[in-house]
Amino acid sequence: MSLDEISIKRKERLNELKKIKISSDLKTNGVKDVSNNNEYPDFDDRKSCLSKLPLSFRNYDPELRRPRIGFENSILERNETVEHEAQKLEENVDYDLKNIEFGYNELDISGLTPKEVNSDLKRLMQMKIDNLKGRTEIAISKLIRERLLMKSNVTEHDCK
Repeated sequence: MSLDEISIKRKERLNELKKIKISSDLKTNGVKDVSNNNEYPDFDDRKSCLSKLPLSFRNYDPELRRPRIGFENSILERNETVEHEAQKLEENVDYDLKNIEFGYNELDISGLTPKEVNSDLKRLMQMKIDNLKGRTEIAISKLIRERLLMKSNVTEHDCK
């Protein structure tokens, strides 16, 4: 069997199942079967079938022409939600920003300077740098002495 034949058979089976389902739905609702024996019933036939079905008004009351009791006011409208809280916060912040007066002339510059006298990095590190300089000089002098001693030892061994 080719793929085309398989797809045609599948479509036929689906159409049969649709007809069975429509006829069973119509029988349970007390409406007679108006579907044609065609593979695809006309749109008008289907529309007339659907118009004969009884409507179930779950959320709507046709007599009062408004939503049923319990569906009038949403539960979300009565209870506080995160969105409501966020909106309130945003309104409060906007209100505060509009009503705050900024005193640009009253800015105290003395408060911006650091209170420590030794706040300068160079001054803080100068003592440590001086100690390191002394240690490096001592280490360099030791290395030079060791080299000189090595040379003098080598020359003494060569002379003997």
